[in-house]
Amino acid sequence: MTEHDLDSIYREAQSALKGRDYVRASELLRQILRVDENYKDTSRLLARVVKLRRRRWYNHPLLWGGLGLAALLLLGVWLAPSISQPAATIPTSTFSPIPTVTFLPFTQTPMPTALPLAWKRIYIGQEFPRDVINVIVFDPKDPDVIYVGTQNAGIYKSIDGGLSWQPAHKGLGGAWVSSLVIDPQNPATLYVGIGMGGGVYKTTDGGNNWYPINNGIDTNKSSVFVSIVVVASQDSQQLYYSYGSGLYASTNGGDSWSEILTGGHDSTDCPRQIGRLAIDPMNPSWLLAFSYENPGENIICQEGVYASSDGGHSWTLTLQLEPMGGYHPTILASDETWENVYATNTDTLYRSDDHGETWQQLPAGDCIAFAVDSQNGSIAYCASKDTITATRNGGTMWQDLFEGLANGQSIAVSPHTGQTVFAGGNGIWITTNGGESWSISSNGLGATHVALEFDPLDPSALLLEDEKCTIYRSTNGGLGWEITPERTCRSQTALNASGEWLFWIDKDDRSLRRSNDKGATSQKLIWPIEDEQPDMGVSL
Repeated sequence: MTEHDLDSIYREAQSALKGRDYVRASELLRQILRVDENYKDTSRLLARVVKLRRRRWYNHPLLWGGLGLAALLLLGVWLAPSISQPAATIPTSTFSPIPTVTFLPFTQTPMPTALPLAWKRIYIGQEFPRDVINVIVFDPKDPDVIYVGTQNAGIYKSIDGGLSWQPAHKGLGGAWVSSLVIDPQNPATLYVGIGMGGGVYKTTDGGNNWYPINNGIDTNKSSVFVSIVVVASQDSQQLYYSYGSGLYASTNGGDSWSEILTGGHDSTDCPRQIGRLAIDPMNPSWLLAFSYENPGENIICQEGVYASSDGGHSWTLTLQLEPMGGYHPTILASDETWENVYATNTDTLYRSDDHGETWQQLPAGDCIAFAVDSQNGSIAYCASKDTITATRNGGTMWQDLFEGLANGQSIAVSPHTGQTVFAGGNGIWITTNGGESWSISSNGLGATHVALEFDPLDPSALLLEDEKCTIYRSTNGGLGWEITPERTCRSQTALNASGEWLFWIDKDDRSLRRSNDKGATSQKLIWPIEDEQPDMGVSL
């Protein structure tokens, strides 16, 4: 589609908006954003159209203005008789003179006016990837509302079907979102499990504000890897939470929690390490949990899927899996009624048609993320690092749908139509036709975690390292960037005090390397170097 075509569609959308044909305007603006998400002010116009479409008759300003005028007229009619009556005689009173008060002069020192920080975008290129999307959640009552949780940048929300995103994590900051669930009865209420010991947070206003709900949870025991919260479909006040070791339950929407499974390395009750947790929508007392064992420890529990029929107090192993040696992304997924429940473990897929009591092994690829059509459990999608595959017959046959997914970590099927699927990696990929075509839509999503350093002697020279261990270099204050051939990892770059030498730990062989041309070339070091000792000020 050419620039001329986009201009024509844009003008037609403006005309439809002016004529209050909001449905037509919305369709035209969405066409533009699928081609160019930054075209003029299309995102702003679409948000305006969505707001206008949701406006109710009782919110119209003319209606309230008319009601206000009518109220004033009625008030005037009611007060007119009393106003027309002669004024009452006020009795004469004798007042004592008021003493004179002398005020001392007072001089107030004016407070200095705080100057706001002035920010501007200096670089609009696309080299820096978006942050990793860990989880995707659809509003069950509004197909245009979607939430995503990221690995380093908190939560983002879309109100236009995923075409644009805005931050929705006030109170969370750039939290590691491990799990995100929505209240099926009240979609404005959501719960999030925060990794790195963050515990559980809750919002009741659609993500505008979040607050912790950890009364009864020992967050000091929390795992780095998982923070799982699930909500019962029939009674959304009933919640379960696991931080990897142990299990908690709440019957009041998270206001308080009780520990029902201790777990941990010292426990002899299985499962003691929980990597995934799922709750039966038809029976909130029936739980499934994936259990794993850490390498090098005394193996007490078999690795696999456990089932509980009493809300997590007792468990039975229903699917034994080969030990993988520590935490790994085994997945539990199901359709709306749990007539098809799936469990994946690396390159093996299992399906259960009796709510997880027995399992059948099926062929499948290496799934990092897995999603099931809520209305048709025989349709499921598998996302790996760069590929999306699908099955239409319950997992017995698979077909490749899309190659090009960047760092795929999550996938979800819309509960409103199985033709709409979202896949998350470093950004969001969307299909609205069951996987026949895909488009990336990351407008507004946060960038990946980066580490930025300045040359102490040259303010225009910057070095940046992203989560993929890639080093970028800028020599003009960030207006332009180039990728250096060197790679580090985990933000382990450092400049010495003079800015002459750049040091880092090599990603592949973990050796110490240095460069005197800002990463363009480097040499491996055998520490310490006797001939050229760098000046102090380096820390790795």
